[in-house]
Amino acid sequence: MMAARAFARSDFAALPQDDSIADAKMMGATAAQIANLKAQINAADGNFENEFKGLWPDHVAGFEAFLVASSQWRTTIASHRGRVITLFQALDYAAAHVAWAIHGMVISGVMLNQIATLQTALAQWNTDLDMLIETGITSAIDYDGRVLRITRRDSQTQDAAVRVVGWAKKNIDGQARWLRWQSAPLRNRGELQAAWLQAQQWAGLGRLLQSQSAAQGAEVNILPVEEVQIFYYRNDAWTNPLSADAQTAVAGTAVKAAGNGLAAVPDGLRLRLSLADGQPMSGLLTRDWARPSLGGGKS
Repeated sequence: MMAARAFARSDFAALPQDDSIADAKMMGATAAQIANLKAQINAADGNFENEFKGLWPDHVAGFEAFLVASSQWRTTIASHRGRVITLFQALDYAAAHVAWAIHGMVISGVMLNQIATLQTALAQWNTDLDMLIETGITSAIDYDGRVLRITRRDSQTQDAAVRVVGWAKKNIDGQARWLRWQSAPLRNRGELQAAWLQAQQWAGLGRLLQSQSAAQGAEVNILPVEEVQIFYYRNDAWTNPLSADAQTAVAGTAVKAAGNGLAAVPDGLRLRLSLADGQPMSGLLTRDWARPSLGGGKS
């Protein structure tokens, strides 16, 4: 969470010197647990030759492939806080393929396609979250255990239109898939409320009819998954958005925004995807998002 926030702000000087301690605090470790962790770090004194390196055997091949292609990124430059910074956009697959070939690595076209699909989907996921907007009519973000709904600004129109987006796991032709749905541009209260309801109804349907897709929104079938989990980061703790712990974690800043019954925007959101077995890519993937407007005083 803090690393993502620092990366977004190009402010790595704000990061704690010891990420292990900072991560422990972020995950809600007690003072005793943090003290014990500090003691272990001090005792190790930088000698981790016989320690677990944090990479499971199943991930070694993928990690090595990443290292080989780690310099093959498409980049652009932008201005941030009066400085010129480099923004990493996506992997340059043609250049990465050459790098893999030079090192004798065989990366199938199917795997490359899945990598590209997943990379595009996660970029869209971040964009949806970054562009969420509080309208006072529908929640900016809401998770009911089945679908994550987002009210976001529309980047494809010149006026002040918004869209409703839904992300959900659905059963398509007997297989669990991760999908995204979005409404058409919305310009008034009635349209927004109707689209908010449609996103919830979409999550409960096995598949939208073609006529429904054209009239009510667009569905994208992304990739097969076994499980999709969502966690909110609020008051320095990761919680299940639907659990009793979530309400405890936001005591004093109620789960619902004051007076209007709309869900409050969390400080961060964690996505966990269990990619289905039998695919070129499988296993657990975790993606953290930090609210761009979040202040820097939180630890």
